[in-house]
Amino acid sequence: MHLHVMRIFFLTEYIMSRFLLSLLVLATVTSITPATAQDTATAVAVMPKVGQVLRDASGRRLGAIERIQDGAVMVIMDMHMYRIPTNTLSLNDKGLQTSLKRADLR
Repeated sequence: MHLHVMRIFFLTEYIMSRFLLSLLVLATVTSITPATAQDTATAVAVMPKVGQVLRDASGRRLGAIERIQDGAVMVIMDMHMYRIPTNTLSLNDKGLQTSLKRADLR
């Protein structure tokens, strides 16, 4: 009889530990917020191309990409060459856009 009680105790303990582990995994998975998912989506690398038109944060046309080097695109604007980091670039319905404002480039 004593052996039977010990088996039930260990079986119950095993089932409870598996249940708690499942709850922990579920809590971890559900703690991912939509904002986190959105951040992950925007973290996708953009592959700019020479000649592609670049727009500023407000959607205003900056110019065409002249060169790509060292993690940045080079754009000629108002007869000056501007270096814009590729980690500020994203694609949207208007095309390639930087998160920088035109005034930030000067």
